[in-house]
Amino acid sequence: MQIANGLRSSGIFGKWARRGRREGTGAGVGQLMMIAIVLIGSIKTLFSVYHTVERLTHRLLKYVETQILEVNPQDRAEARKRKNEGWRKRWIREKRYMTREGWQEIWFRLWIWFEGELGGLKQRFMRWKAAWAMGVDEDMLDGPDELI
Repeated sequence: MQIANGLRSSGIFGKWARRGRREGTGAGVGQLMMIAIVLIGSIKTLFSVYHTVERLTHRLLKYVETQILEVNPQDRAEARKRKNEGWRKRWIREKRYMTREGWQEIWFRLWIWFEGELGGLKQRFMRWKAAWAMGVDEDMLDGPDELI
């Protein structure tokens, strides 16, 4: 109502303007600017509410969809529990020890662990070897990989 009254009194619609406008005491550019600011704020608020409702609707629809599609919630809880257990328990539970692929998996995991644990030892040995070959003390080398 205030926006309509402000537009009517500003003289923008000509013959419906108030008499005060003709006498020079009516609204001017300032009132038009205020109306424009209020309109812009109203539009921004409408868009904000629309996007908020849209996001909330999508979340609720996803929740309802999972509740409809989920036949047994207990199965989902068990699957989540199995996902969080360690690889050793899964290896035994799935009887991978009876297959060649299961033992290849163990070999691969041990190889990665071995490389990670002994990687530092290998670097230290290479540093010592380089220092010994140059005939200097290990502490005199500038960087860890200077001579490697």
